[in-house]
Amino acid sequence: MALSITGICEGRISIGAIPGVGRQWLPDIIKGFSVNYPKVSYDLVHGVAEEIQKELCGGRIDCGLTTAFPVSHELKFTPLYEDEFIVLLPAGHFLADREEIGLSEIAGEPLILPDSRLDSSLEDIFIRNHFTPNIYLRGRDEISMLKMIENGLGIGVLSGLGIGGLPISDGVVCRRFQERYVRVVGISVRKNQKQPLLTDKFTEFAGTYIKKAAGC
Repeated sequence: MALSITGICEGRISIGAIPGVGRQWLPDIIKGFSVNYPKVSYDLVHGVAEEIQKELCGGRIDCGLTTAFPVSHELKFTPLYEDEFIVLLPAGHFLADREEIGLSEIAGEPLILPDSRLDSSLEDIFIRNHFTPNIYLRGRDEISMLKMIENGLGIGVLSGLGIGGLPISDGVVCRRFQERYVRVVGISVRKNQKQPLLTDKFTEFAGTYIKKAAGC
């Protein structure tokens, strides 16, 4: 757990991160933070949003890079980034030549979706738009899901951060939704208690980095 000795920012901090976020952002965040605070070491916990929030509420990690859905009443969530959902189609699919795709156009298509415990943002989008997905497969491993899309097993709906930095073959075509659906990503800490100096400094640094990455 985060420890600040005599007001000096040093010690060990435990950070939770959902898939994609940890892969895309954490290496640069930790590298930059370590330049300013070289006496800090790290524990990383990777998991879905539900797991990260449980670890936070239980006091087993200090902060979490996670999504807005669901947010426990025990946590303070600071929104930082809108992560756009992307449609991924097998090359040769009849929708692959479209520049943008409407949600209604994939009705009835077999869908390959992230595990709903990653966060419930996608389910919330479906409910708000009265859309009933034909779910063929759910998973946590984006690389495996990309291979299944490439093999024509279904259409994927994944977030930009979720697939960022992954090798995407010519057999997969990425398209935006016409409606621009997003999930909100940010930093969570425990509410109504004073955070250690190390946690405060890290979340401030990470928040600044993410806002810059978002172009804010």
